[in-house]
Amino acid sequence: MFFASGKNKEAFEKLFQYGNQQVVLNWYEDELLIGRDGFFFTHLLIENGSLIFRKGNKEKQTILLVTYKSFEIVPDFRDFYQLTNETELLQIYFPH
Repeated sequence: MFFASGKNKEAFEKLFQYGNQQVVLNWYEDELLIGRDGFFFTHLLIENGSLIFRKGNKEKQTILLVTYKSFEIVPDFRDFYQLTNETELLQIYFPH
């Protein structure tokens, strides 16, 4: 899977440092914002090729990782990550 090596691995390692806080997810298609969701979560995990945000025992959001070709840290902003493919972009932001 794409997140097992290189820059993607480093980004995922940093991502798993977050927990017990809020996250904002922004979905883009062809550079147009098509969805936004913000919620509190307790922890993250990867299971069956999906990134799962959980609050206690309840799944808050599941992101199918095979949909995206890359995962990276956005260097211009603090606590900002993005998953991308040819036409879609998912931004993950942890506000303070």
